[in-house]
Amino acid sequence: MANQDSHSLVARVRAFASEHLAHRGDLALWDRFPHDLWTRMGELGLCAMAVPERFGGAGAGYGLLARSLDALVFSGKNLGIAASLMLNNLVALFAIDRLGTEDQKADFLPAIADGSSIACLAMSEPKTGAHPGRMRTQARREEGFFVLDGEKAYLTNGPVAGLFVVAAVTGEEKGRKQISAFLLPRRTPGLTVGADMGLDFLRPSPHGPITLDGCRVPEGYLLGTPGTAWEDLIKPFRTVEDVLMMAAAAGGMDLQLSLLTEIMAGKKEPPTLDMVRALGLFACLVATLRTMAFEAADLLDQDFRSPKAEQLSLAARFISRDVQSLVNRLLGESSLDKESELYLITQDLRKSSEIAKNAETAKQERMGSEILARVRSKRE
Repeated sequence: MANQDSHSLVARVRAFASEHLAHRGDLALWDRFPHDLWTRMGELGLCAMAVPERFGGAGAGYGLLARSLDALVFSGKNLGIAASLMLNNLVALFAIDRLGTEDQKADFLPAIADGSSIACLAMSEPKTGAHPGRMRTQARREEGFFVLDGEKAYLTNGPVAGLFVVAAVTGEEKGRKQISAFLLPRRTPGLTVGADMGLDFLRPSPHGPITLDGCRVPEGYLLGTPGTAWEDLIKPFRTVEDVLMMAAAAGGMDLQLSLLTEIMAGKKEPPTLDMVRALGLFACLVATLRTMAFEAADLLDQDFRSPKAEQLSLAARFISRDVQSLVNRLLGESSLDKESELYLITQDLRKSSEIAKNAETAKQERMGSEILARVRSKRE
């Protein structure tokens, strides 16, 4: 996409956020999805910025998507809408456009682009997450169809989605489960969509389960190569999702910085020297996080399996927790109104970071093992 078009898209996102989101500070308290906002985003071409232009999107890559999410959160003052929008775009770009057939793209991408169908990635299962060896959802061939049975849980956009990309076990080879991905429209018989889980963060982005009971889908709804969804979709998706969420979080932390500065400047007593220093450090860390997020996203445009992009996303999570520790140092949590913009964005950022800790530990172990293995191989 041309540089001028890139600036135009980010400007449109910023304008939408300022006009339609910023004044609705109560969005982070909503327990229902704002369909009116989603419809408006579809009209403005924002629901699937990453959908190719021939299917009604803007053709944005990861770098531009990162910059747009950053602008959306900072100007719109809400992380939840960005989470739903990010997932919608990634299903379009990373799953359907990259792995789908031309017929699948023509069938599903236009509705994602105009906002009439919200997309959901259905990988995680109750108690086991998206661990491939523990996946229980099954898909079996039956006279030109695949029949799916199982449960999925913790699905971003799940309660409102019109299209699900579902991972299911289709076989086993040498003791390892073979996993395939399928496109399931909401209307698929046997597909039951559960209620919103009612998470107390990332609102109004809805999260919930689905149940698959004898869901029959045509063979043409198989997405990508049979048996390779773990390698082709699920595993690399984790890094892509982390990088894009890092960009959205950078916008949220920049918003924190702005709100904190306003509060401190408005106090009768001048801030202490320690607070001034903490504010300066806060600003430096936020600028660093934003640079890391954009650099990682640009690397994904070159290679979505980029090891450096994964390293940057992991390091950013640790820096982001340092940023959050500065909030108390600057203001003191006890003085925050629990319905204030600063409190709500702070809670979203902190809780989103906490739920990723287990995945971070696994990544650290793998990266450390790979480094040791390289050194040992050289010695041998």
